[in-house]
Amino acid sequence: QEIVARAVERGLQRRTTEKVTQVGMDEKSFGRGQNYVSMMTDLKGHRVLDVVDGPDTGSARKLWEQLPESQRDQVEAVVLDLIMSLRRKYGTSLLFISHNLWPVAKVCDRVGVMYSGVIVEEAQVGDLFAKPRHPYTQALLASRPSMDPSRRIEEPPVTGDPPNPIDPPSGCRFRTRCPRADAQCAAEVPALREVAPGQLVACHHPLTA
Repeated sequence: QEIVARAVERGLQRRTTEKVTQVGMDEKSFGRGQNYVSMMTDLKGHRVLDVVDGPDTGSARKLWEQLPESQRDQVEAVVLDLIMSLRRKYGTSLLFISHNLWPVAKVCDRVGVMYSGVIVEEAQVGDLFAKPRHPYTQALLASRPSMDPSRRIEEPPVTGDPPNPIDPPSGCRFRTRCPRADAQCAAEVPALREVAPGQLVACHHPLTA
């Protein structure tokens, strides 16, 4: 049993070393007898995240919160590049969930937009960003900050509060905040249907191209 246990331990250690080196982490940090204190580095060797298996389990979050916004963007870019590299290397699929539109555009091929727990639009990334068909998607894209003064908006693209997910409104969940809503939107739940090749929208009155 002891021989088997040692063989299993060596196998696990070898697999762990393989996996951590694949994502650019230091394999020496995962040696036997250590407290699994590891360090992730970006492409320039800057420290970006500590992962501690010990009493101070909040250290990683504390370090992240202390980083300036510019460094957070750098860290995010490095992680996204790593994700894309692993996708290409292993030919794997990826389910990427984010509230940030920029990494979605960078990482994903196809995107689904959710509102109050319901998919309201699904399309190829390029099509969705160029020609959103659901009013919520349009408002979401319009809320992105822009350096171009001519594209800045003075008023928020969507007003009001999100619905209660436990007790949502009848019909379309977005209707209480949608400028295109009418009686049909309150009476019927819109089905997700194709309005353009490869572009599906759950809306009674989708935007035209």
